[in-house]
Amino acid sequence: MVQRIISFISFLILLSTFGYSQNYSYQQYTTEDGLPTNYVYGVTEDKEGNIWAFTENGVSKFNGHIFKNFSVADGLVDNDIIFMETDSTGVLWLHGLQNQI
Repeated sequence: MVQRIISFISFLILLSTFGYSQNYSYQQYTTEDGLPTNYVYGVTEDKEGNIWAFTENGVSKFNGHIFKNFSVADGLVDNDIIFMETDSTGVLWLHGLQNQI
């Protein structure tokens, strides 16, 4: 019985030494990469695979390489977008802080 416990403990030690866990790769994007602000309320993905980030300074579209920023100057009703969703037809719906869609 003692031999079995020692073998099991040895196995656990070897497993922890040689066992590897999966490491995820995360990329952090900031204003230096093209975001209009470092504070992002949330993100959503459209049918083409673009990532849309809604922030306090507008909306950013990320295609995997570069950011394209949209603001009131580009036709948004408000720069402070607090919610965004894609419907079944692929239309992006934005909700601004001033309670405008």
